[in-house]
Amino acid sequence: MGRVSPVMTLLAFAPPIEEWPTPPTLGWSSQKRELFAHRVAALTDYVDGVKTGIQIQRETTINRCLYSGLLRKCLETAPDGQIFGFRALEPHKHHKRYTRTTPVKGKPSNNRGHYAGALQYVLRQEPRLETDLIQFLKQRVEICSGNPEAFRKGLIYAEFIRLLYVHKVDTEWPENTNDKGRKTLYKWFDEIIATTPGLLVATQSDLARTRSQTGTGETSLLQFFEPFYAVEIDAHKIQALTTIMFNDGIEEIDVILPRWWILAVVESRSTAVWAHLPVFSSEVRASDVQELIKLAFGTPQTPNGFPEPYQRFAPGAGFPNVLIPALSGAVPSLVLFDNALAHLARAIHMETRKIFGFSICYGSPHTPSTRHNIEHLFDRYADGVSHQLPSSTGNRPDKRPSVAEENALRLRIRADEVAHLSGNFFANYNVTPKATIPGLSPMQLLQRAFAGNAPSALPRHLPTYQKELADVLSVHAVHTVKGNNEKGIHPYIQHESCRYSSPKLANSYWLRGKKIDCLERGGRHLDLYYQGNLFDRVTVQGKWSGFEHSIRDRKAILSAVRSKELSLVGRTNYMQAYHEMLVDRLKTTKDPKRQKRAALELLRLESAEYFRDKHKEGKKNKQKVTPPTTPRFTNRTGILNGERSWKIRNR
Repeated sequence: MGRVSPVMTLLAFAPPIEEWPTPPTLGWSSQKRELFAHRVAALTDYVDGVKTGIQIQRETTINRCLYSGLLRKCLETAPDGQIFGFRALEPHKHHKRYTRTTPVKGKPSNNRGHYAGALQYVLRQEPRLETDLIQFLKQRVEICSGNPEAFRKGLIYAEFIRLLYVHKVDTEWPENTNDKGRKTLYKWFDEIIATTPGLLVATQSDLARTRSQTGTGETSLLQFFEPFYAVEIDAHKIQALTTIMFNDGIEEIDVILPRWWILAVVESRSTAVWAHLPVFSSEVRASDVQELIKLAFGTPQTPNGFPEPYQRFAPGAGFPNVLIPALSGAVPSLVLFDNALAHLARAIHMETRKIFGFSICYGSPHTPSTRHNIEHLFDRYADGVSHQLPSSTGNRPDKRPSVAEENALRLRIRADEVAHLSGNFFANYNVTPKATIPGLSPMQLLQRAFAGNAPSALPRHLPTYQKELADVLSVHAVHTVKGNNEKGIHPYIQHESCRYSSPKLANSYWLRGKKIDCLERGGRHLDLYYQGNLFDRVTVQGKWSGFEHSIRDRKAILSAVRSKELSLVGRTNYMQAYHEMLVDRLKTTKDPKRQKRAALELLRLESAEYFRDKHKEGKKNKQKVTPPTTPRFTNRTGILNGERSWKIRNR
């Protein structure tokens, strides 16, 4: 009995030759297609066993000595788990890498020969060498994640040389080569990174890592087909110098702000801008996000543009919650945030979410693709507004950053005017046709869905009692009712360093020591809720009750008192005293950081409605002082040099 060939043994377990995979021949040349057809015919006749090898060679011109080798290639397992089949017969294509079987020896030569497969041979000598090297490669990728410049292959090469000595691998490679094997090793590193999930993305820049989350071929879970079901909220930092002018009746003071923020709410289906809010501070607070939400879903926001005749509104421009009656005061079902600290604050994910009744989706870190509409809006805003300012400090080939501060002072680029310009941009953006909704603008899409006699969608509105809470966005707190019956101290609430009481609470001794829910109504009043029912509205005690203020104002005033910058002795209006202290600090300080903080605090204070009216009345009654005849100017060199960045002009 003759010996059975190993190839024939594999053929017995292989599928029928009629079912073998075949490569696509589209695009092949006629010579390549003819050679492939001859190989297939020769191998088919060889497997059938009807014709002899000489007959097959005469008919197909394929040498009979190649039949066994071609059959072995066809029966090998392909990467897809099947046999290669007729795919292994494709001319001029290698399906298996070269495997070296002899050690590398010899002196360095300039002819670049005799070193093929040397790295794989060395790695097979010691299996732990490849495992340790890949582990070190992953560690370096994690350390240099997001910083591709810090990922240096030279460190991995040095680790490879060290591991050769640690594992005592008997080889002369790579020391017997001219480049010490660096080119081969670097190529192998690239193959490992490209074939290992996550390593290739981790070695790229932040932009590449962000974009790698998109285009994966998977259907997104966040798809919104109904208008006003979800909105996107985010903040955009603007690196442009603007000025704020303060006038105390004697002189004007210009303060330069190095940067500011623009907050926006964008509807996901129509990409319409619902509301926007400029924030002139170094960082965005949770209170700023609350104010934006109140503008979007509470009190409607009208376009805040330039006075006539400088307005540039397109026909029908504006905001949907103002122009479409059905959307006035409407609330979405889902809000898309990022993982900013202001969005993760308790005031947002607890108090604000409960009042408006929407769900929150923060998404994964470093995935702005889930909020692509608002990211696109900010790109358009940067191209059309912030990058066009002569005081922008972005990366430019010209000398704009070096003269940005001079332009801000010389051209008097006011912060409020930039805010008006933003209002013009967003109002016109809503009536601009978009490629995602061909032939329609965001406003037209919403009008078709919610306006008319037969709207196709119904927005969600809050009940009446919740609308009152939404207009105020009260801060919720739980306090214990204090008091002492033996000492004759009536029950009261201690909230933010002040006592709150009312006649009803003062006579409710049975509440002493019990927990009660409190909702802020400004700085002077608290609404008390006991067991879910409104109990009473209490008022702050002492001089704090004589003027309107907020809790933030009170904290700032008490902080200034503790630092001995402000004295309240003999003062009845603490807000006026605090305002005078800020103006004095703005005029006398030489520290640009303290000056900027004072300017931002003054801007916040004077923009509050409860302070603006009282301050105007005080200015009318204030005696004007004749300004000095000698003009005074301060140094105007850049704040980047740590010098004074404001100037005083006579009026």
